[in-house]
Amino acid sequence: MTAKTHLPNRLKSAALGVVLSAVLVTLMVGWIALVGTAQAGAALEVERASEEAPTSAATDAVQAWRPSPSAVVRQHDKLVGTRMPGCEPATKFFWIDGSQRVTTVIVLSCVTVQDARFYSQGRQSELAEISGDEPVVVKGEEFDLFTFHREGSVGRLWVQGTTEYVLETMCSADRAACEVGNAGHVAALATLVPGDMEGSDLSIELASELLFGFLILWLLLAVTPNRLAAALRRERLRTPWDENYVDVSAPVRRFRRLNNARPFAILAVLLGAIGALGLLVTLTEQSGDFPRLVAAGYLTLGLIGGWLLVRRRRSLREVLRANTTPAGESTRAMMGRGLQNAARLSLGAAVVLSMSLLLLAGVTDNVSPAFARDQMSTLLESPVTPANTLRLLVTAGVVAMSYEPTFVFVFGVLPVLVFSGLLLAAGRRLAVASIREALLEDSNYFLLLRAFEEDKAKVRAYLRHGRLLPTWLDPRVSARFEEVLASVLGRFGSVVALAPPGTRLPSLGAAKESLNHGEWQERVRELAVGARGVVILTTPKAVNAGLFWEMELIAESADLGRVLLVLSPRRWRVTQARWQVFVEACAALPGLHGLRDHRLIPGTHVVFWYRDRWIGVGADEKSDVSYGHAMQKALSLVT
Repeated sequence: MTAKTHLPNRLKSAALGVVLSAVLVTLMVGWIALVGTAQAGAALEVERASEEAPTSAATDAVQAWRPSPSAVVRQHDKLVGTRMPGCEPATKFFWIDGSQRVTTVIVLSCVTVQDARFYSQGRQSELAEISGDEPVVVKGEEFDLFTFHREGSVGRLWVQGTTEYVLETMCSADRAACEVGNAGHVAALATLVPGDMEGSDLSIELASELLFGFLILWLLLAVTPNRLAAALRRERLRTPWDENYVDVSAPVRRFRRLNNARPFAILAVLLGAIGALGLLVTLTEQSGDFPRLVAAGYLTLGLIGGWLLVRRRRSLREVLRANTTPAGESTRAMMGRGLQNAARLSLGAAVVLSMSLLLLAGVTDNVSPAFARDQMSTLLESPVTPANTLRLLVTAGVVAMSYEPTFVFVFGVLPVLVFSGLLLAAGRRLAVASIREALLEDSNYFLLLRAFEEDKAKVRAYLRHGRLLPTWLDPRVSARFEEVLASVLGRFGSVVALAPPGTRLPSLGAAKESLNHGEWQERVRELAVGARGVVILTTPKAVNAGLFWEMELIAESADLGRVLLVLSPRRWRVTQARWQVFVEACAALPGLHGLRDHRLIPGTHVVFWYRDRWIGVGADEKSDVSYGHAMQKALSLVT
């Protein structure tokens, strides 16, 4: 099949991917814009209602409060500055008790809690040098409140309901007593004013904390336990020397060491980038020797990390040269590639949008929610132009991240990520080539024979094998063995196999076709004649009639040099028992009966006929990398 024949379907799948991803991204962006618009509209309604009836329950509650029975109001309802957008004018109350201790409370009642958070965040920034979080017990619950210490006073600020409160107590010489008194005043006042109290963390950085918190939880709860379980389950085999056995454990162990060092290598590369930047800064400025040494050290770490990553890649040079699962050119395959393109484009868009939302979260620290709401109201009434639409989407994102950062990520971004994964999985299966398409693409093929129960076999996977997530984020530690085997053999030719009768959507791995019971034997005979090699999975629970017929067919061909007997990845005791079942079934077959005399070494991956004897190749572990090296070694000898 020529490239010209491929081109129309490739273009169609690319167009389908672009259209589907555009729909997904539009829905995601539209959802975020809808959240922002709805929140802005609701807040504007509340703001209009408050302008018509400007009353504040918070102000009334504070005015009725007394810090102590002997406290006397000296001055109250004093305006503090000008009115801020989205809030009523701030008021300040003064009390003085019998010990001449003065207590002040500033009340800033706003339309929404987001407005109160915004102005409270600004006040916290002003007092950052003389502040810290300290616990206060309110109604039996402990809150970490923003606490500031100035000469002669202690104060705390918090947001409760839609109001910001600043309670400051003027101190005498006994600062400890003043501290206790201020905490008691805060607890007493908080029980009287309306709304629920919030702690000191009022920044929109909660959105980024949510994202990175989710990532850490994912690593701790989903990825790490599976990695540990896989490490504990890993069978460590001792492979004695035998003249009929080739051990490929050395390159596998080398890769495993480099793979274990990969996270540290990536961190070292990042530190190296920081070191390179720091070194440039120290060279352009008048800096001492110590900063330059630190920057040079970071740069050295980065170079070491890069060298480790290159070595890891080179250790997989032979394995990674294998082809992926062959793709077909039918309408179904075209749709499958389109779904894969859509999944990858949508994933990229979701990641970019997440980063953009985090940047908008930083913007919301400097843009008043009331200002953003007013901007949205103005833009909604403006003519529809590309520039106005873009400004509206950005403003809606700012409002959405101000009001509902958790809601936006959980119900806006996360579903797109999940749906992208489902699209990729479905697309990969739809794109699998049929046997006819695989043979048209490459007449140099391998025939895979196995009992259908072997399709469930899985192997420890260090590589991605087409998955959406990178390996360090993927909780799955295994891949389907057939898919790994087809990928390894792909360097030498396509892999074809029959699917179980009635299969509608083929599994990943070999190119397949499904035939009924009256046709499959003739098709296997036809494929076996033209195959470059025949791969037989030799560890079924029992040799059924179909597999035995296939073994007879291969034994009668009297060409054992192109037969590869592959042992599926199972515990070694199970593998030995199943191998023995297979060998006993071969006892009466010409050529294969000699397997009874072959010594099976622990860790054997593949057995093949070479120079008038059966040779085994294996390693002291079973993984996609070990099977890759074993199959590469076997095929380099027999081909």
